[in-house]
Formats: sequence, structure tokens, C-alpha cells
Amino acid sequence: MGTETVAGSHWTRLWATSPQRMIAGVLAAVLAVLSVACGVPPSPPPAPVGPGALSLGNGGVFGEAATSAAAISADGNVVAFASAAENLVPGDSNGLTDTFVRNRANGEVVRVAPNTVDDPKISRNGRWVSYVAFGGTYGVYDRYTGTHRSWNTVAARNTPIVPDDGSVAIYGRTSSLGIFATSCIVRDLDTGTESDCPHQGPGYGTVALDAVSGNGRFVLYYWLDQDGGGTSGRFVWDRTTGEVRPAPEDLVVLGDSVAISDDGNHIAATDLSSGSVWSAQLFDLEDATVESLPVEPDGHAIPRDLTADGGVVVILSEAENLVGDDTNGTVDIYLWHTDTGELEAVSRRIDDPGSHPVGATECGTGPGSITANGDGVCVLTDEALLAQDTNGVLDAWLVPG
Repeated sequence: MGTETVAGSHWTRLWATSPQRMIAGVLAAVLAVLSVACGVPPSPPPAPVGPGALSLGNGGVFGEAATSAAAISADGNVVAFASAAENLVPGDSNGLTDTFVRNRANGEVVRVAPNTVDDPKISRNGRWVSYVAFGGTYGVYDRYTGTHRSWNTVAARNTPIVPDDGSVAIYGRTSSLGIFATSCIVRDLDTGTESDCPHQGPGYGTVALDAVSGNGRFVLYYWLDQDGGGTSGRFVWDRTTGEVRPAPEDLVVLGDSVAISDDGNHIAATDLSSGSVWSAQLFDLEDATVESLPVEPDGHAIPRDLTADGGVVVILSEAENLVGDDTNGTVDIYLWHTDTGELEAVSRRIDDPGSHPVGATECGTGPGSITANGDGVCVLTDEALLAQDTNGVLDAWLVPG
């Protein structure tokens, strides 16, 4: 080997042809392949983005048509939403409601699926977007790899909930006045195999899903006795440990007005005991207690979602006596802080928190309406919560919690 006159060049040539250099190159190539195969996540933003419009298109434009549903990640930085707008991404001209996902940290918007028919869902970590398309096509989109896993099955099941690891999709349906068949299904997204939520045996084969925690760990459900003996009562299934424990006997589930916390210890449900007016209540499974709203509402007040620890419950209500300045005569979104008993109306202008509440509804059914710690809430309203909103249609917003 000749000797270089410049020491730096000498060592550079030695490194370029050394076994160590070649091994490093092989390792780098392997890591690159694994990064694509495993879907290495993009670098997370340093902090939550904060309140603002959610259902925006590329360049931060508001949609020219209504947003019908939305769901947020645990930190509120990623939102999946359904919209009929055609100005959100290039090439969308189908005139139908499609599902989109937006990274609020960098403004990136992707049209996940066209012609979708149910509320989209998103995993707590913002990676997995699940949807239901017209004709009974169910799908899960991986934001990190840009790939889909889709399948066709019985229509009228709800949008699947997917845990952060993307291993399974949990979906089904509770009783709906006999219109749709009930089900509670766990689908392995790698193999495509499906199984019922655990039940007592062949005579109890019709299983019904009530709620799934946002992290996908806990499932509230029941099964029907096909021999005519009625229902089993409700149960909470911990998918991690396999434990199945009875839910409170006095728990009443009114359609989709029920939610279970990520810790599996809290269930927000509807209280029908007063008869004409429905209210919200919170069951603490660990302490075996039930808590009611601190105010008897003068209009229906039903739960829609809750924080990871059950400390804050999202309430949709037409009542006007929950807070002192609610005079709009329509439905609003409230937070019930169960540790203090405080009720607050959160559907207000973002640039004027002291303003009177504006009419708003929840972003969707099931998880995805509130951040994990309760500092942000997703609402749908056609009111302008910031001055730049001039489209006059329903938009999804993250308002302070």
C-alpha cells in the first residue's frame, strides 16, 4: 500500500476499505430496511399544538363543505376526520364524504379513504386511523408506512378501535332495537382471523359490544342467551390480563352513550332514573361507587367520552342550568370534573374564552373526543370559534379543556 502525503487522506482510505467500514454499511442497510418494515414513527413535536381548528386542508384552508365527525390522538396533535369538502387535498372531486388525517404539527393532510360512512377513529399515539367505507369495507391505515389493511364483513358494525401497537381491531355493535345483529369481535390484523369477545359457550353465542377504551385494552360488553334466558349482564374484559369481571348491576347503557376509561376503572353512562330527563353518571369499579352530576339538568345530559383516568367526562347537553351563562337555547359541550364536581361549558370562542357558549355537538361516538389528560376537547360547530373561519359550515375544533 502506498503512503499518502496527507494523514487525513490516509486514514480516510483505510476506513473506506476496512472490514469495520463494510460491516457498518451492512448494518446501516439493515436498519434502513427495518425502519420501513416496522414503520419507524416520525419525530414527535416537542409539545402539544394546542387549541384551534382541526379539520383543515393543505395550507391550513377551511373545508368548503361540512365536517361530520372527528377523533383526536391522546395529545390532540393528530386528528382523523370525515368531510365532504373537496378542497382539502388535490385530486378530490368525488363529491362524497371521505376520511382524512391531519398532522397538526406540520400541517400534512392525507385522504385516507373515499366514500366513508361512519365516524373515523385514531389510536392514542396517532399512528392508526380506522374507518368504514361504503359497502361494508373496514380498514386501518398506518400513518408511518402509508399502508392499509382492509376487509369486507357484515355492515352496520362500528368503526374499529386499534391499540397503539396495531395488533388488533376491536369492533361490533350493541343492541339497536332489533334492527342490527349484535357482535363483539377482535380481529388480528396480521392474520385476519377473528374471534368473539369471551362468553360462556355455545348457548351464549350472540355477543354485543357496548364500549372499548381508547387504548384498546378494556372492553365493555354482554352476551345473549340463545336458549331464551335473557342477557348475561355486562362485563369488563381486560385484554392484557384476560380477566373478565362483572360490571355494576345498575349500569344502564343507552345506545352509544357509554364510555370506559383507559385504566378500566371508570364507566360513564346515562342515568335514566329521573324518567323524563336523562342525566350522566360515573361508575368507579375499583371503589364500587357511582357519582351523579352535581346539578339536576333541566334537559338531557349524556356522556360522550372521558379522560384516561376517568377524572373528566365529556357531556353533551341541551340543559341551560349547568352553567350560569348558557343562554343559547341549543346543545353544548360541557366537561364534568368529577374530582371537584365542577361543570364547565367548553364550546366557546377560542379567542374570547369569556364569551357565552355557542351551540356545538360532540366530534363522534366512542373514544377520541378528549385528550388523555383533559386539556383539550374536540367539538363540532358551524359557529366561528376564530375569526378566520368564514365557511359557515360544521368544522371540528380543539377547544381548551
